[in-house]
Amino acid sequence: MLLWIGVLYYFIYSSFFYPIRHKFATMMPYPPLVNGYQLTILHVKDNKFILREKVLPPFYNNEFFGEYDKQTPQFFEREVFSTPKGFLLQELNISPLKATPLGIVELELPDKTLLKGELCGSKGCPSNEIILSDFPEGSFYAAKNAQDLQSLKYIDTSTTSWSVLDLDSGVTFAYIPQPFYNFRNILFPFLGISQINEWMIGLLGLILTFFVTPIVLPVINDEIKQRILRLFKKPVIDEKPTKLKIIVSPSGDEKEIEVSKNAHKK
Repeated sequence: MLLWIGVLYYFIYSSFFYPIRHKFATMMPYPPLVNGYQLTILHVKDNKFILREKVLPPFYNNEFFGEYDKQTPQFFEREVFSTPKGFLLQELNISPLKATPLGIVELELPDKTLLKGELCGSKGCPSNEIILSDFPEGSFYAAKNAQDLQSLKYIDTSTTSWSVLDLDSGVTFAYIPQPFYNFRNILFPFLGISQINEWMIGLLGLILTFFVTPIVLPVINDEIKQRILRLFKKPVIDEKPTKLKIIVSPSGDEKEIEVSKNAHKK
């Protein structure tokens, strides 16, 4: 009996109370459950990732319309898996703090206190930072609804960070899996392809890459080489030799010889 009462309470609470609060949010302004949210994403292997979520106090408990624990940040860790997106891409979809489609969050603190609230209150979403840490260089493709996207490279990896305006819509990014990110430029026409007409465009782009480039590139290279050689090549002046008559004997015999002005340069 108590079980059925609990189920009925939860159904009424989640189905009616929170939607009503959303509807009349302007009449009852309230903050989000957490004051700040930081998500660090670590790639394990293949399509497996580890999420490390950090939430900053104070925490606003909507059930009691008050703040709880104004000092201690809380940390949570879990595993998630990406799914295929199009032909080559993988996509990772994340619900911050396991929020429901309505944006409702249940946060269990280390002392077993259970806080219930909304990821984004009527006053807006909490400040947030998303960090994709030490990801293979060239593998990251795009992040959905990203703001202030930055990337720092280190040897063969990069760390990409961004924020999202609406945490209720979740955190989503796409990437090129191993080993395809090594051929990103060649496979670019096929990234994200999901329809037949897109396949045709991608195939045409790949054909042009493979067959046109080897033909055009040598021609361009030869032309560039010729232009460079012309810049440094000294002009050759083709001058006719000068004919001179010289006396070759005491009797006055003359002999005609040809003298070139460039003869001393040889």
